[in-house]
Amino acid sequence: MKSVNVLLALALAAAVQLAAPAAARASVTISQYYPASVFLSTVVTNAAGNLAYKELSNRDLLKAAAAFTGRTNTAGLSVVYNATQESVQVVSGTNYFVLTTPLAFADATYLANTNASQTQRFGGVYYGGNTTATGTFVASELNTPAHGRRPASYDYEGQLQFTVTDTNGTAIYVGTVSATSGGFGSFGGH
Repeated sequence: MKSVNVLLALALAAAVQLAAPAAARASVTISQYYPASVFLSTVVTNAAGNLAYKELSNRDLLKAAAAFTGRTNTAGLSVVYNATQESVQVVSGTNYFVLTTPLAFADATYLANTNASQTQRFGGVYYGGNTTATGTFVASELNTPAHGRRPASYDYEGQLQFTVTDTNGTAIYVGTVSATSGGFGSFGGH
């Protein structure tokens, strides 16, 4: 089986999102977006028939988004978690315009405490604009309201596993997504 070009797969996911109507890629309402970190390990069968492993991170998501928007670098781009749409997105740092949505999640099971300040989620992973889940995730969210001088905070930690199959073969992805409040001015995208 031919090896899967992982960056190409991410780039194709970006292209699918860029083909979406502009309304689906509207400008960001900053309060729903949190700086995110994505770390994925992928395994494929290479051309020699051996298993090959590669690590992916925010940098790969940023490069794929930049390539399909005609940018020569990733300056001004950031990876965020959209808490409203339950997705990982790459946005433009100058106007917070959504460029791509490489990962989205849909709850199958949602558990919360009485005031929904702490939740546990289990559901499907949607890769690159796919309408069919290709894996699963489990995540924890913690919403801490403002109290006295302490500002409100948001923390998200998820584990995911999914597959991507294309004309080059199949890849298995396993990794984490984490996001925390901290303000748009504090992230550099990497």
